[in-house]
Amino acid sequence: MTGPPNENPVGDWGSYQIIARGDTVEIMVNGKSMNKITGCNVSTGFIGIQSEGAELELRKIHLEPLAAPIKKK
Repeated sequence: MTGPPNENPVGDWGSYQIIARGDTVEIMVNGKSMNKITGCNVSTGFIGIQSEGAELELRKIHLEPLAAPIKKK
């Protein structure tokens, strides 16, 4: 691991941002980028949230459309 951990102490809520724009999806945990993938080609469908190896409790989920990207001239 490099740098301080991104998780909050047990019992403290964390925040996740999942940003899907164009062919890129980036996952942020408590403000720190954890994963970024490019070359995605699916732009519609279901949203799935998964936890690996532990129970996951969700308190609030917000879905917001992103502003259109600025076109380069």
